[in-house]
Amino acid sequence: MFSPEEFNEIIRKAEQGDKNAQNKLYNYGLALRRGVHKNLQKAIEVWRKAVDFDIPEAAGNLAELYENGSNDTGDNKIEPNIKEAAKYYSIAADILEKMLESNQLANEADVQNTIKFYREKAAYMAK
Repeated sequence: MFSPEEFNEIIRKAEQGDKNAQNKLYNYGLALRRGVHKNLQKAIEVWRKAVDFDIPEAAGNLAELYENGSNDTGDNKIEPNIKEAAKYYSIAADILEKMLESNQLANEADVQNTIKFYREKAAYMAK
């Protein structure tokens, strides 16, 4: 886990375009979702910030969390929210499309399938 000072430094570096810091945000969210110090509210906050830096996995994880909710109690209880899930599936697809267009991704066929999956999920949930 990061101290508040370390976390703020990672945010500062991420805002300056440091890809390593941006990926640390995403991974920190994973640790908060699954780790010993589970904190889903903080994971959501961290992943939203990672989405600001165009990390598609963060948007996908938010979509999945909002789609399914959590089985936790107390502060870690997340109720399903289909509207938010659809929003983040769409954002994940947008980020991937942008990365594909700028040749940042290697396996175009897999990425196209993932984009299609996210778009279909978003459309289904928007009904």
